[in-house]
Amino acid sequence: MARVKYISREDLPESQQHIYDEIATSRGMKKLPTLFEALLNSPEGVQIVAALGGYLRFKSKLPPAVREMVSSAIAWQLKCELEGVIHGRAAQQAGVSEATIAAIREGKSLKGLPESEAIYLRFAYELFRNHDITDATFKPVFEKLGAQNTTDLIFLVGYYNLFVSSVTALRVEMPPVPPPPPGTK
Repeated sequence: MARVKYISREDLPESQQHIYDEIATSRGMKKLPTLFEALLNSPEGVQIVAALGGYLRFKSKLPPAVREMVSSAIAWQLKCELEGVIHGRAAQQAGVSEATIAAIREGKSLKGLPESEAIYLRFAYELFRNHDITDATFKPVFEKLGAQNTTDLIFLVGYYNLFVSSVTALRVEMPPVPPPPPGTK
């Protein structure tokens, strides 16, 4: 049971209903999922959080494979199966290897994974677990992504940590994990 009330559009004062509409529209939805309805207990706060998420998911120049792989990795680190699966499927569609997706999901070592994928996971895990990144981990990512995308990658790790930790702390009931699309795993 959630620790807070789920806030619908109608629950918001008229002066804040645009926040609900902006978040829904930015994600192509008419009704927001419970994850956002719980966070609407702080309308201005979730507006800012959703704007960051919207930028990272839809406007950032991060390669889709990197974005989705790292989003899935952080979700699984926080034991959020729904977000882990959704972003894992998106990572697979973006070309991430099945071995990497399985390692993320199962919390396995990065040894034996394609280095072109492992460098981003090493970066994300190091930042998530240690709140810092060694020069040896930072350098290859920076060389591949440049300053803006490396900074966006740091923001992405922080965003998913914030988002998933928030809905977990509020005990938001998660919808069931959707079945895989036909013809996929």
